[in-house]
Amino acid sequence: MVKASLGIARCQHEVSDIAKKSVSVSKSFRPISRKDQFVTRIQDICGMLEQKCAEMDVVAKTLTFDIKTHDFKTTQKATTMPTYVGSA
Repeated sequence: MVKASLGIARCQHEVSDIAKKSVSVSKSFRPISRKDQFVTRIQDICGMLEQKCAEMDVVAKTLTFDIKTHDFKTTQKATTMPTYVGSA
């Protein structure tokens, strides 16, 4: 009981068929100062996310975008679509 309360006990969890609630793509790259380069990079990342969603056969209604700057400040923007969207 003491080991369990300290989080060091052995335990096993059943693997279930519960669907994931989110899909993400993460990419690190050097700081970009030109807007056109930044837009191109974001489009590439969105393409990776689209491909991953197609492989998983999922659609989404909310897209959240997180950016961590070179000085590790984080900004988050989210948008919710009126209907579910997926790969074209």
